[in-house]
Amino acid sequence: MVSYVGLGSNLGHRLQNLELAAKQIIKAGFPILKASPVYETPALLPPKALEGWNRPFLNAVLKIQCHQQTPKKLLLLLKKMEKEMGREGSIKWAPRVIDLDILLFGKEIINSSELHIPHPELIHRNFVLAPLKELDPSLIIPSIGYHKEKNIKKSYTALEYFRLLKSKLPTWMSILNATPDSFSDGGELHLNNFVSILHKISNYCVHIVDLGAESTRPRAIPISSEEEWQRLKPYIELFFRFYTDKIFRPKLSVDTRYVKTARKALDMGVDIINDVGGLSNGMIELLKNTKAEYILMHSITVPADSKKTLPINKDPVNEIKKWLEEKMSILEKQKILLDRIIFDPGIGFGKTADQSLEILKRIHEFYCFPLRIVVGHSRKSFMKLFSSDSPKERDPESAGISLSLAEKGVDILRVHEADFHARVMKGFLS
Repeated sequence: MVSYVGLGSNLGHRLQNLELAAKQIIKAGFPILKASPVYETPALLPPKALEGWNRPFLNAVLKIQCHQQTPKKLLLLLKKMEKEMGREGSIKWAPRVIDLDILLFGKEIINSSELHIPHPELIHRNFVLAPLKELDPSLIIPSIGYHKEKNIKKSYTALEYFRLLKSKLPTWMSILNATPDSFSDGGELHLNNFVSILHKISNYCVHIVDLGAESTRPRAIPISSEEEWQRLKPYIELFFRFYTDKIFRPKLSVDTRYVKTARKALDMGVDIINDVGGLSNGMIELLKNTKAEYILMHSITVPADSKKTLPINKDPVNEIKKWLEEKMSILEKQKILLDRIIFDPGIGFGKTADQSLEILKRIHEFYCFPLRIVVGHSRKSFMKLFSSDSPKERDPESAGISLSLAEKGVDILRVHEADFHARVMKGFLS
């Protein structure tokens, strides 16, 4: 039996509290199958909350194996852990060292005086649904009654419930390029500053690190998979050393169109392959033999070529939809689960500036597909339509677009200076 447990903390060293609780769960005989990234959110507060209660929470979700244990036994264990870790009293909304909730327990539906499964507020809370749909987007949540915002009463997946939320939380994906010639940050990443970057990523709750080693800017010079791997390998090794013995860490993504590079990266424990080639040669076979997540990006050419774009006389959103339907059909025929697939419309790749902006404005039209969506808009050339700044100086404009896309419900925002974007979002939500 599989259960999902929500964790939260807004007192003391919050991340250490989550780590300690997770390790106590393992020690008690509940193996962790998957752990979500950590999300930071404002505290839920009642009117006229006491001074000192307004402390932001860190939240995460664990997928655990329960073997023969019952929901009641798990509940008693979690309550015992809360007490042992120093949680005092039971005043609703009060700050707490740790908060542990059973969200789901298999397919069970329980409504008793002491236990409600699924958790009655699960489908209304962004700080639960955001990490949950990053763990298992196609997870079906048993019907738990009336949805406040949308007047519905049925079962939906975690991803579908997330898109019904009024206030959504984005997943931040940090662009880190180990290249000398990327369009805005080439030559900035080095092994001697990588650890300090990872500290910032952890401190500001960035959820995915996307490592690239080949520039895909217009007129970039392609490199071999061997050279790409030589650049990437030291960073992957250092990433996993940095997070040794940590249960909660960002996912690690490798940005590559080479199957050889992707295979080596997955062998080292990388979580996501970000393929700008949109099912490059050999990627299907690789996906069939792994459980890793895969970013499927629409592009016309790699590297990008401003002279080769979607037809000007056709609707860019509809053209990309047709492309995506074809790719999904291929994946389904190969029995590759779609909850592993993340769709990227490929802003700036084979699109004019006007087409890119049109796609961003209509991004919600892709929600008809059962896929998470990632958008990489940061510092892109389409911003010339409204900004005269150089690419590296476009972070304020990029952050403004991030807020707009987050409100529209885009799942993952792939950006430069992800910690800056996360801080802007923190202020926006406060």
